[in-house]
Amino acid sequence: MIISLRRITRWIHIVILVGLFSFVLFKMMEVVHVWMQPVNKYREPRGDSLKVNSDLNLEQRPGYLVDGIIQRLKVFYMTGE
Repeated sequence: MIISLRRITRWIHIVILVGLFSFVLFKMMEVVHVWMQPVNKYREPRGDSLKVNSDLNLEQRPGYLVDGIIQRLKVFYMTGE
């Protein structure tokens, strides 16, 4: 059996190209996946934003905390932000 050096280098060249193109395609698909991923709407607000809602039961909270939440809601609805 005769093994041709050209045939071996051609196969190595093809294997390297297939591996390289597969890697590039995988990275492109990864970028598209990150780009299409929806935004987390429950994330912590940035900047001067405040979260208006409260997870705790309002009947068990002291009055000044309930008043603070109500005041923040009023400001939120007045400014429309």
